[in-house]
Amino acid sequence: MFGDIKVFKWPMFILYDPGSYKVKGEDMREVIQTIEPGDMLVRGYDNYLGGYFIPGYFSHAGLYLGEVTENDKKIIKTNSGEENFKTGDQMVIHSMAEGVFMEDILNFCR
Repeated sequence: MFGDIKVFKWPMFILYDPGSYKVKGEDMREVIQTIEPGDMLVRGYDNYLGGYFIPGYFSHAGLYLGEVTENDKKIIKTNSGEENFKTGDQMVIHSMAEGVFMEDILNFCR
């Protein structure tokens, strides 16, 4: 939730807004056509409260895995259970306040 709070300086206003994104469909298509497994992806947000505590332009990073299958589950050992393991054609693993998890590249790009 902390990462979904936006702060506007004037007039002073705080907003919970998990759904407004600047990355558009054409941007996502370019990412998908360019990336390869093992690539690091970085992103940044405007007006999120968490961004005020992280210096620099980028506030988040993820590792592009590519295709993840059920067979990959055998080599991944986790102490937090299997709820964070996801399969898919284009998967990214990254950490946020909620923990380390995997999600589709389209969700990561939003």
